Amino acid sequence: MAINLYSSSESTVQVGDEVIEGVQSIDYKVNRNMSYVYSFNSHLRTGVNYGNKVVTGTIKVKSASNKLDSLVHKADYANPVNIVVSLKKGETTKALTFTNVFIEDRTFSMDVNGVGLSAYTFNAEDIQGES
Repeated sequence: MAINLYSSSESTVQVGDEVIEGVQSIDYKVNRNMSYVYSFNSHLRTGVNYGNKVVTGTIKVKSASNKLDSLVHKADYANPVNIVVSLKKGETTKALTFTNVFIEDRTFSMDVNGVGLSAYTFNAEDIQGES
């Protein structure tokens, strides 16, 4: 099985129709609620039931992003955005699309080197393109 390596310098993050500059990292988590199914008078699991799917993540940007700042705690819940992450290394590409995204919050930190870093937490309805 071949490993696909992607380069952060060649990859892009697009929020709505705008490419976000200065992205340092993006991470996400997909969680599915799961419960076990047992037979009557048995201690052995016979199956599982899956419930809600929750997609959350964080985008870290050098200094700040005006586009993401404008979406923090946006009151217009009728118009979520999509985030498209284009992973690339040479000719190898992969696109991840987070649908119906809301930016939940923003944190800011600055270290001794003097470079500010904003972290934007988001939640999405779903993710497409994940294998």
